[in-house]
Amino acid sequence: MRMYYGWVMLGVSSVTLVATSPGQTFLIQTFYSAMRESLALTSTELGGAYTAGTLLAALPQALVGRLSDRLGPRFTTGVVAALLGLTCVRSSTARNARHAAGHLGTPPTDG
Repeated sequence: MRMYYGWVMLGVSSVTLVATSPGQTFLIQTFYSAMRESLALTSTELGGAYTAGTLLAALPQALVGRLSDRLGPRFTTGVVAALLGLTCVRSSTARNARHAAGHLGTPPTDG
């Protein structure tokens, strides 16, 4: 009896959804009020920041697609999930919007 890989893909897809949920609207909405208050932003400012972040996240999609074709989706998905995790950990230390924006590719500082 041959293994049906549809069930494997269902599992991989489910794990991928969970791994990327910190950047998805349905999870962001859970913490929206707390983020707005802790970063001292208005709803408009936080919405603008979220929109800018979404647009910036779309920029490397063509590169990620090419890497996925060259290196395989398993490897590429793992790398993207790890980078998202690191971004979430770094962003969790933000004290204001400027500090949060500074976390994009910069080393951590005390200031």
